[in-house]
Amino acid sequence: MAGEALARLLAALPEAHLLVGADGAIAAANRPAAELLAGAASLAPGRNLAEFVNGGAAALGEYLRACARSGQLLPGALRLLDGRGGQRAVRAEGALLEPRSGARPALLVMRLLPKEAAVNRFAALNLRIDELNREIARRRQAEHALSEERERLRVTLASIGDAVIATDR
Repeated sequence: MAGEALARLLAALPEAHLLVGADGAIAAANRPAAELLAGAASLAPGRNLAEFVNGGAAALGEYLRACARSGQLLPGALRLLDGRGGQRAVRAEGALLEPRSGARPALLVMRLLPKEAAVNRFAALNLRIDELNREIARRRQAEHALSEERERLRVTLASIGDAVIATDR
């Protein structure tokens, strides 16, 4: 896929996404990623993502190497420098987009979610699971009541010695 087409695709995504080389060089970033990393000017293509990670290349290198070996999103955790002297914990998900070719390093796609957003999604998922468990319990209770009613009617009909005729109004 051409670099310009990938950049347009990233721009359409609502969450922070980056295209980075396996060496950490930023190839493209969308607006949410720029905001997460303190401004679009700071994410000029060619800058290294390690500049924005607490611990620099050492903290980022192993994660990028693992992502470069996998076509599936690999979860990770990074502490990003926000440009104002602070840090922000993020959940990173990275995967190989294009393998290494000659002197060009592998191209990776990375999704960055602020830790609080990832935790909120997890909490919302747990609430939904609880709702589903309550619905399952309610349905099991209804099925049990129906089964008991059927058994009661079966026993009643089996114990009647005379003929029974059932009609409507």
